[in-house]
Amino acid sequence: MKKQITTHFIILCWLALITDVEAQGTWIMQDIPQAVSGVSLTKVGSDCIVYTKASSEYVYFFDVYAKAWTSCNLGSRQNMRAAEAGKKVVMVYSDSLLAAYSSITSSYGVIKYKGNIAQSGIPAQRGYGCGDKAAYVWTDANILYVFDGLKGEWKSYEYGITSNANGYQYFWCGDTYVAGIFYRNYPDKYRHVVYSLLTGTFNIDENGGVYVNASGETPMTGGFVSFWGGQPEAIQFTGYSAITNQFYTVFEDVPYGAFSITPIWNDTWKNCRERNVFGYSISRGVGVSQIREVKINVFDTKQNGWKSQVFNYMSNEWGDVAAAPAGGSIATFYQEEAQSGEHTFYIYSGETGAFKTLETGIVNQGAGVYVNSGNNFTMALDAKKKAWFYNSNTGFSKSVSHADSNYINAVVAPDYASYCRYNPSSAFMDTWFYNALTDSTSAISCIKDVYPDYSFSPASYLFVLQPKINSMLFFSPGHDSLFSVDTFWPGIYSSYGSSGVFSWMQVETSALLFDAANLKLLNLNSGPVPGGVSDSLVLLRNGTVFQVYDATQGKINTFDLGEPAGMHRNGGRTLLISSGNYSKFYAFQTGQTGWVELQPEGNPLWYDVADRTAVVVRGSKVYAYAPDIATDIHEPAATKENHAFFTEVYPNPFSNVLRMNWLLVKPANVVVKMFDVMGNEVQTLIDEHQAPGEHQFTFQADGLPGGIYFCMIKVNADTETRKLVLIK
Repeated sequence: MKKQITTHFIILCWLALITDVEAQGTWIMQDIPQAVSGVSLTKVGSDCIVYTKASSEYVYFFDVYAKAWTSCNLGSRQNMRAAEAGKKVVMVYSDSLLAAYSSITSSYGVIKYKGNIAQSGIPAQRGYGCGDKAAYVWTDANILYVFDGLKGEWKSYEYGITSNANGYQYFWCGDTYVAGIFYRNYPDKYRHVVYSLLTGTFNIDENGGVYVNASGETPMTGGFVSFWGGQPEAIQFTGYSAITNQFYTVFEDVPYGAFSITPIWNDTWKNCRERNVFGYSISRGVGVSQIREVKINVFDTKQNGWKSQVFNYMSNEWGDVAAAPAGGSIATFYQEEAQSGEHTFYIYSGETGAFKTLETGIVNQGAGVYVNSGNNFTMALDAKKKAWFYNSNTGFSKSVSHADSNYINAVVAPDYASYCRYNPSSAFMDTWFYNALTDSTSAISCIKDVYPDYSFSPASYLFVLQPKINSMLFFSPGHDSLFSVDTFWPGIYSSYGSSGVFSWMQVETSALLFDAANLKLLNLNSGPVPGGVSDSLVLLRNGTVFQVYDATQGKINTFDLGEPAGMHRNGGRTLLISSGNYSKFYAFQTGQTGWVELQPEGNPLWYDVADRTAVVVRGSKVYAYAPDIATDIHEPAATKENHAFFTEVYPNPFSNVLRMNWLLVKPANVVVKMFDVMGNEVQTLIDEHQAPGEHQFTFQADGLPGGIYFCMIKVNADTETRKLVLIK
C-alpha cells in the first residue's frame, strides 16, 4: 500500500533570509482519536515525524516540507512495538505490520511481515532501523524488508538461511544501500544481503566475510568490504558496490606462510568517514630467498572493482608495505628503505582510478613516521625535519622543510590537516596547517606547549595552549584563515569544542565563540555553551534570557523568556525551549528572526527536537513545528533509471569554496548550474557526458555577493536542486 501526498513549494520564500523578512514558522496540531490508548511512540527525523500509541489502528506522519500531518489507517487495532527515525524516513512496526514514511516522495507505505523482529540492545544487531533514505526490518523468517525512501515503498527479500540458535546478524544503512550479514549454521561462512537504493534491487553473496569496514556509523559512501580468513594461509576479500549492486571477490593464497595484511580501516575517524575506497597489502616470502612480493589491492566503489599493483623487493633492503587510514577517495601505502630510512609512497586515487608511485623525501630518523589521509589528500611527517602532502584533486605533492625539531598533535580532518613543530631549547613552537581546498600551507608561532588541547570539525578548528589557557588558535578552512587569540580571562576554563562552523572556549560564565563561516570572534558574557552548539546555531542562556547566534545570519537573536526555562535543546537547525512548568514552548530555526510560541492544551507528556522540526505531545493532541524557511530544497524522488542525486554538498553555509559530490548509475549527460534566489542563472558549472560512479566538483564563489543560491543537477530528464547559503 502506498499513498501519495501532493506538495507545492514557493521558492521565493527563501528571500526572507536576505531581505530580513520576519519569518516565524508554524506549529501544526493533530488530534488523536480517543480510540487509541497506551504510551506514545514518537520519533523525530531530520524532516519528518512518526507518532502513534501502543494500542492503535492509526499512525501519523508529519512532513516538514508539506507542513502537514498525514493519517495512516492500518485497518485494525495494532499492538505497536517500536518506532525509528532517520533523516528523510521514519518507521513504526506492530506485531504484524510495518509502516514507514518518506519526506523525499511525500508518501507512506504499509506492508505485512512474517516472523519476529529482534530487539537487541546493540543497534547494529537490532532487527530494525533507519538510515538517511531507507528503513529496514529483519525477521527470523529469513526475510529482509527495506523501505526505499527514494521510491516511497516497501520491498522484501527472502534470503533462505535456516534459523538456528547459534546465529549472528549485523545491519547498517549507507547513503546508497542497506546491508546485512547473516550467519546460520554455516561454519566459516557468512551471507551478505544488500539492497541498492541506486538500482532498486536486492543482491546476495553466499561466501562473505564477517569482518566489515562499516560499523553503522562509518560506512563507505557507495559500498563496503568484508574479509574472512577461512584457512591458515589464505584470506578472502569481498567488495560491494551500490552503483552496480554487485559483489567483487578476491582470494589471496599465501603458500609460504610469511605474510602480513594491513587493511585500511578508518572507523574511528568519523570526520573522514565518507569514502569510496578500501585497500590492503599482502607481503609474501618467495621460496627461501630474501625476495618478497607485495600485492596492493584497493576496492573502489566508484570504479566498480578491485585495482591491484604487484612488485618485488629485497627484504634486507626494504621493509614491508604499510598502509595509512583511508580518506574519501585516496588509499595510501608506504615502504621504508632499510639503510637510508627514506619512504616511498604508493597512492591509489579514486579520482583517476590509478596507482601512483611517489618519492617523498620523508626519512625515518629513529622516531617513526606519521601518515594519515583526509578526503582527497595524504600527509606524512617525519620526526624531525619534513612534512609532505599529496593532493589527489590537483595531482601534485608538496613538502615543508623544518629545522631540527619534534612534532606533536598531528590532526587530519576531511579537508585540512594540522601539526606542531618545536625545538626543545626554544620557548616557542610553530603550528602548521595544510588546506586541501586551496592546496596551501600556513603557519603561526606561539608559546610552546608539549601537550596542547585541540578540537576540530570539518569546517572549524580550535587549538588550546596550556598552561597559558588564554592563548588559542582558530582555523577556518573555507576562508583559509588562521587566527591567534590572546585574551585574558579570569578563572579556569571548563570546556571547549568544535561543531560545524563553530569552535568555542568556555571559562566559567564567559565564552569565546569562533564562527568559521563568517570569520567572527564573539566574546559572550553568558551561560554555558556546551550542549547548545550545532552545525549552524549556538544557544546561550543567562538566567531567563536566551541568545541564539545564527551562522546563516551572522548575528545574535535575543529572547527573554521571563521565567526560568524547563528545558532547552538544540536539534541542529532547530531550537526548542520550554517554560519552567512546560505550559509554553518556543521554537527557532536557522534563518529566522523570531521565536514561535506554542501553548498546547492538556497535560505535558513528551517533547523532542531534530534538525528541521520539533514535536510536543499533550493529551490527545500532538504538535509539530514547521519553519517558514526550510534549510534545503525538497529532494525529489529518484524514480527514473538515471538515479542521479547529490550525495553531499558542503560546507553549507559556505564562504567561498563549495564542494559537490553526486552519484551516477548510467552514462549520461550531466548539467550542473547555479541560480540566484530570483531564478536567474549565475553560472554553468558542468555540461558534459560522464561515466557511472561518484563525481566531484569544487566551486569557487569569487566575485559573487553573499545571499541565497540554488545549485541544480540535471541528468538527462531528471533534476535535483539544493539551496545554498553564501556568506561574505
